[in-house]
Amino acid sequence: MYEELKYIPPKLPQKDDSDVLKSGALIEEVLAALRLLRAHSPEQERSEWTPCIEMVGSMLELRDHFGGLVAEKAETMLRKMADGGTNVPESEDETSA
Repeated sequence: MYEELKYIPPKLPQKDDSDVLKSGALIEEVLAALRLLRAHSPEQERSEWTPCIEMVGSMLELRDHFGGLVAEKAETMLRKMADGGTNVPESEDETSA
């Protein structure tokens, strides 16, 4: 019986469970995990995590406290990206402000 069980696909979602508040919390968890990965990586590899941390941090910066996208912040971020730079919080304290 075990052989048959390993071929059963996982149950697909039965309804839309998306929620902007949940997605914000998920992004915060991902950002915290990336920071931990960077902290526990060998010294010479830590800088490789920075672009990913910056990208995920930017996703948080663009949201209001209800989880919605703030158009003005998105426009500012796009302009910074076009100029070759970003401004991303490095600590969780800055992210939650």
